[in-house]
Amino acid sequence: MKTALKWIVQTERAIIVICSLVISFTFCVVVLLRYGFKSDLFAFEEWVLTIAFILYFIGGAAATADNVHIKADIVLELLKSEKTKAGFQCFVMVLETLIGVMLTYYAVLMVMNEFVRWPNIPATTVHRIPLAVPRIFILAGFALMTLHAAVHAARFFTLYRNHDKATQPSLQED
Repeated sequence: MKTALKWIVQTERAIIVICSLVISFTFCVVVLLRYGFKSDLFAFEEWVLTIAFILYFIGGAAATADNVHIKADIVLELLKSEKTKAGFQCFVMVLETLIGVMLTYYAVLMVMNEFVRWPNIPATTVHRIPLAVPRIFILAGFALMTLHAAVHAARFFTLYRNHDKATQPSLQED
């Protein structure tokens, strides 16, 4: 399980790097063509938007994996006991996992709705990129965020349960 999670996180990071490089390179080419050669890269927005969806949702999954996503942690600052903090974080992660399951379910419905119209599946105007493509990455992003939240919930539960014992698991382990 640890090896699979490590592979997933490494794959997420590779996708983030590749998408970031592709988008950066594309905008450099667009600027060069537009202002250097008075030309245009026709309909680049269609595929850049798809890559941006991938970057956004896989980036959200990677942030969840590292437990650095945006959240309101003010309650943690008010708690004194490390065991209470671990218990509260476990509760928050379980709640986040449940919300992730719900969002993943709706994402599955969204993707399935795209294929109901087969063979007249909606696509972009110029390049005919199926609109299901970015939606599949929305689904993947929500599923990965849910997975990572569940893993963190289990780790915080272990920390909470083993708090009074001599050996404590590290939350930074992958």
